[in-house]
Amino acid sequence: MIPLQVIEFQLEAEQEEEVLVRTNYQDFKVMILVEQMDDEYDEQIYVQIENLDGDNLSQYDRVKVFIGRVAEGAGGIFVRMRSRVGGWLRVSILRIRQDLSSMWSWVRCRGCKKAVALLLSTALALIGIPYLDANFTITSDILEHLEGVDGNESGFREVVETIDLGLWVAIKAALEGLESLTSALDDFYESVCQRVGLCS
Repeated sequence: MIPLQVIEFQLEAEQEEEVLVRTNYQDFKVMILVEQMDDEYDEQIYVQIENLDGDNLSQYDRVKVFIGRVAEGAGGIFVRMRSRVGGWLRVSILRIRQDLSSMWSWVRCRGCKKAVALLLSTALALIGIPYLDANFTITSDILEHLEGVDGNESGFREVVETIDLGLWVAIKAALEGLESLTSALDDFYESVCQRVGLCS
C-alpha cells in the first residue's frame, strides 16, 4: 500500500460521495486533503470524516485539510463529501507511518510531483490562500506566511518531516522570484523534484 493516494471524481449538484480510506496498524496518522477543482465555482464543499481524530484546518472554503490519528481499532476512515453546485473534486490521502524507512521507496518522478502538489496545496489552505483560483499569484507576503506554516500547531510540521526528501525546502526555493503558478504547474512540480534528484 503506497503512502500517497489521489482520487478525482465528479459530483452532481447535491450528490453525496463516500470514499473509504483503508488503514492498518502501520498508519500512525493520516492527512486528507479535499479540493474543489472547478475554477468557475466558488461554493463551499461539505466534508464529514469518521474514524479520524482531527478537525478541518483549512482557512479556505474550497479546500479541506484534516490531519489526525486513526481511531483505535478502526479498519478505515470514511470521507463523505457534498457540493451544492457539483463539480470535480480531488481527494489526496497521505498515510503517515511510524516506520518511515521505506515510506518513499515507491517515489520516482511521478510520485514526487504528487507529493509536491500535496504539500503546496495543504500549506496554502492552512493560511487561507486560494491556490486553485485562476488569478492566483505568488507574492512576497505569501512566501513570508509559508515560511512559518510548518511551525504552527496544525500538524503540518509532522507531514513535512514525514516527506523527508528536502521537498519543502525545495518548494520554497523554487517559489523565490516566481510571480504566478496559473499555468505549467506540472513543470513547476518537476523543477522542485529535480532539486532533490527525483526527476532527471
